[in-house]
Amino acid sequence: MQFVKVGLRWLIRAILLLVVIVGLYLAVAWFTAMVPRDARADAPAPGAERQVLLIQTLLHVDIAVPYEPSLLSRLPHLLQANLPIDNPNLKYVAFGWGSKAFYTSAGSYADIRPGAVFQAVTGDEAVMRTVAMGYLDPDAPDVATLSLSEEAYQVLLSAIGDSFGESRSSLPGLTIGPFDAFFEAEGHFHIFNPCNQWVNDVLHKAGVRTGRWTPTTYSLMRSLEELSPSNFQR
Repeated sequence: MQFVKVGLRWLIRAILLLVVIVGLYLAVAWFTAMVPRDARADAPAPGAERQVLLIQTLLHVDIAVPYEPSLLSRLPHLLQANLPIDNPNLKYVAFGWGSKAFYTSAGSYADIRPGAVFQAVTGDEAVMRTVAMGYLDPDAPDVATLSLSEEAYQVLLSAIGDSFGESRSSLPGLTIGPFDAFFEAEGHFHIFNPCNQWVNDVLHKAGVRTGRWTPTTYSLMRSLEELSPSNFQR
């Protein structure tokens, strides 16, 4: 009985410690979302000639760009990924970056496994996911619109392209939904460099004002809403 009491006491302490760590992580994310990153000397001029969409889930944000044939000249490796490029209903191609163990297995929250979570938290290879999409309602609650100049839009596409791994090869057999493909990616995923920080990084390269560190969907959206109100619409 004494052994059970001691074990229960340590379990409660471990749970409390985990709650404190998660709370601190979220608190820091809330604060750093409002601390602007230094402006890039080569940042593109602001404008509103182009619109991209940010598709939000509880844990992750994708960048969806309008599909144009010229996109394939910049990202020709999409052609070998069996995406429905020739489908007349194709309107957007969405891009996301994340942990290979977690991202390639978590099609829904029910699919999340402790081992994949542990791998993502402690450090993992990164992958890029591309998704061919039809019409997206910009007024939907999980979609936000970001307006960019033509120059900024081209820089954004370059930053997305640079995020793919050197081999530019898709990873066969990996999928978490219809019309998607995974690719090797640049960078290394861990708890301090998660998927939403990748979105922050590529937007920052395109001249969008963002907070220094936005690891959560909420912190990224808050950062854009407060620091880039002329570009961002929810």
